[in-house]
Amino acid sequence: MPILLNTIDHSNSDTGEMVQYPSLNGDFISTSPGYASSSLIHVAPLATVRYDALENIAKVQISSEQMLEWDSVIAGRQIAYVWETGFNDGYIMTTSGNIISFEPKLIEIDNTMLTTIILVAVSVSVPGVILGLIYMNSPFLQKKYLNFRRNSRRKKSQKNS
Repeated sequence: MPILLNTIDHSNSDTGEMVQYPSLNGDFISTSPGYASSSLIHVAPLATVRYDALENIAKVQISSEQMLEWDSVIAGRQIAYVWETGFNDGYIMTTSGNIISFEPKLIEIDNTMLTTIILVAVSVSVPGVILGLIYMNSPFLQKKYLNFRRNSRRKKSQKNS
């Protein structure tokens, strides 16, 4: 829940709407400053949540399940501090003294012949579908096309005779 402070007239201070995030689970421990004026909330078991106060949005940054898959021993420890060197890039220090590096997961796409064929097919078919829908819903364009076809048939028959 955001707290809206009015520093000039304290009687006008208020709280904003309470927002619940049912997908976030765990116990709040503390916070660390995050990248670009966001806050990193430490959650037990070992997890972090990014809270952006400007947009009033909280998102799981590193989940307990991810940490458990990575290392079950460290996943049971508590976060002492988190510092970021970039967006979703930085270090976690546990109360036991472990320092864990984290960075965004890079997704690599295989650039095979099949991928290229699919990309070309999609890039050709999408505009074709849009143009086809415009043509089907436009009596003016249909008349123009019919006149064009009639004229081209006449010219063809005149050449043959």
